[in-house]
Amino acid sequence: MGLLKNLFGKKEEKPLVQSRENHPDVYYIKDDSERMNWYMEKAKLTLHYFQECLAQPKADQQYFSVKGRFEDDGMVEHIWLSNPSVDDEGNFFGEVGNQPANVSHLQLGQRIGIGPADVSDWMIIERGRLVGGYTIRAIRDGMSEGEQREFDKTLGGMHIDEGEDHFLPNFETP
Repeated sequence: MGLLKNLFGKKEEKPLVQSRENHPDVYYIKDDSERMNWYMEKAKLTLHYFQECLAQPKADQQYFSVKGRFEDDGMVEHIWLSNPSVDDEGNFFGEVGNQPANVSHLQLGQRIGIGPADVSDWMIIERGRLVGGYTIRAIRDGMSEGEQREFDKTLGGMHIDEGEDHFLPNFETP
């Protein structure tokens, strides 16, 4: 059904993009975006891999970040946290890695924590290649080839390929 829907179903609307000087662009995606919601679900289903790598990084893993959902006065924003750590209960802590656009109680560089239910994505840069980064992939997958090339230029040389999913072989993955 998914393949047929992708071939014949209605296309999702392009995200609204807010460009910001000296800060990454902000992409506004509707809450009912099937593509984004599926990619965020993949991030949650593979979060164990991120936690394992964070606890024992491989020699070629240079960067770790976790993305969390934050709400402020009815506005929701998903923000990357750099220099992450995780506690025994699965809570993540990190520094706000990009200037919030709509959440006023957070500041760039502020150290904060989120529970596992609020994780919307994770990423590792391994030999210049993106591992995880599902929300980045969701945004990119909705672009034309030309838009993807322009988008890729903003990533500082990070390579995005088809990726590998690190699902657990326990029949819980849809």
